[in-house]
Amino acid sequence: MNENGALGGKPNNSMHLPARQSSPIRSSSTTDCPCSVEASRDQLLRQILHCSWKDLLCPHRRFVPKDRIRSSLTTDKVKTHLNLFLHDEKLSGALATEIAPEADLRCQCDKVTCTGKRVIFACLLRIGREDCIQFICQSTAELCDSKLPFDAEVLSLLPQEWELFQNAQWQTRCHYLTGLDANSANAIKLDEGAALPLKSKEVIVKDRIGSKPDDQDTIYSQGQVHLIEIHEDHHNLPITQKEKPNLFVLKTFRHPKDREIAEIDFSVELLANRQLPRHERIVPLLTAFEFGGHFYLVFPFADLGDLENLWKNTDVRVENARPHWYSTQWLIKECLGIAEALAQTHQRVLPPNAAERTIGGVSQLHADIKARNILCFQAGDSTAPAGGDGTFEIDEYSPLTKTYCPPERYLKEPVSPNYDVWCLGCLYLEFITWALMGYKGIEKFSDKRMWEHDGPNAPKSRSDTFFKEIQQPQRRWYDMAALRLNLPRTEKVSRSATSTQRYHIKASVTEVGSPLCVYLFVTKLIRMQHIKSLRASCLPHDEFQQVLEIIEGDMLKVEKSKRSTSSQITESLRKLVSQ
Repeated sequence: MNENGALGGKPNNSMHLPARQSSPIRSSSTTDCPCSVEASRDQLLRQILHCSWKDLLCPHRRFVPKDRIRSSLTTDKVKTHLNLFLHDEKLSGALATEIAPEADLRCQCDKVTCTGKRVIFACLLRIGREDCIQFICQSTAELCDSKLPFDAEVLSLLPQEWELFQNAQWQTRCHYLTGLDANSANAIKLDEGAALPLKSKEVIVKDRIGSKPDDQDTIYSQGQVHLIEIHEDHHNLPITQKEKPNLFVLKTFRHPKDREIAEIDFSVELLANRQLPRHERIVPLLTAFEFGGHFYLVFPFADLGDLENLWKNTDVRVENARPHWYSTQWLIKECLGIAEALAQTHQRVLPPNAAERTIGGVSQLHADIKARNILCFQAGDSTAPAGGDGTFEIDEYSPLTKTYCPPERYLKEPVSPNYDVWCLGCLYLEFITWALMGYKGIEKFSDKRMWEHDGPNAPKSRSDTFFKEIQQPQRRWYDMAALRLNLPRTEKVSRSATSTQRYHIKASVTEVGSPLCVYLFVTKLIRMQHIKSLRASCLPHDEFQQVLEIIEGDMLKVEKSKRSTSSQITESLRKLVSQ
């Protein structure tokens, strides 16, 4: 062994290895039994095959995790096999140590994740050319498993043998998933010559491919979401839970006809997640990568499910059956935590380049706040979902829904952060409904909104939104009735149109149902029907009364200019918590 650690021969600065006309295995002496070499090879290959796992993304492929290949190709096993045709204990031992280093030793590349030359050796075993490993070890090119996949010029194999070696890599190699580079805005590109290290995969949200509700000419791909388990030896992603530390959520972007559409949707969501501020109540993006023509995002897994799941499975109305962690203060603190995360999201993000900061930042918009996107994480050893033992965090696993959408979405006007304030008000209203009336109360409230049709001239479509559309004949400028009502500008009017499009909160939410022109005029005189019933369900001085005042007076406003900002909502809830 020379001073550089290479075994025998002169240093070679090239990645090219000398061509071999024949294998030492084939040129063994007549006193050797080739059957012993074949038997040893078959035994090693069987052990590798038995510890391989099915590739969950490509069912026809298998892969060998790092811990399994280490146990299958130990130093002693490799040494025994090499000595069958090298007939040199010392050389076989030195080669085996470099091919399969012990647990306390690292590969020459000094990467913790590298298994030495085990994968290379396993691939050569599959094609019957393990003799090449001797010349790989002699090369100064520092070839090891971390350098895979090799190109065709690295190994001195015949074209057919090289093709077999590539196929063997597919059956052995496995990728190692890492976090995103903080200095790069691009996703990681993984080659297709290795599998993804997934131990399990379960569909959470199915693919939704179609037209956007407000743009029938634009086709989009809504990513499919899976709950996955990544092998513990094949990632360095942050662990968010103790019991099942390797569970994550995988969101896939793909389109059956146009890959470019999926790539655009992926890029938009990747950029939005990279620009999100760091906050304990915002679910972070862990990594993003491209693999096999599809695009993937990885998020932490919420071990306690989402807020909607909590509503369905927990009834806090009966005191004896009420969980120990629940209280009115708990609910308000969780509302405050969500509002704080939203307010942080709405802050302007400045460009990283100081020279470009004069342009101003961009305010982020979530645009899909709902119970299924409020995830519950366990913290510490407690099973409580929140209140110091866990947290609700905002994310966007599930597809876009229009239940909480505000009126301006259908006016096709530019949206602002006040869009999210309306959605948050709807969420808070259902949160308090669950606390006072249970999940059945939420369902009944939704049914009332669903069966309330829009105006007589509006499209007949059932929806559980918190407002409805009213279309009335367009008034002329000299219509004195309209002037007397002094209507605010919450309508979208076209000069060529024969009708005016207006929106107002549904009668199932309000105490009195009325046309928009009357409703907007007397909006200060009426109170919301559902909120009125909630007020009757709690004590006069209960903290819920004050939260309902915030929802009614600052959040659920048809005119977006009259809604409070997320920062103002946060401050109001913070004062309520500190009382």
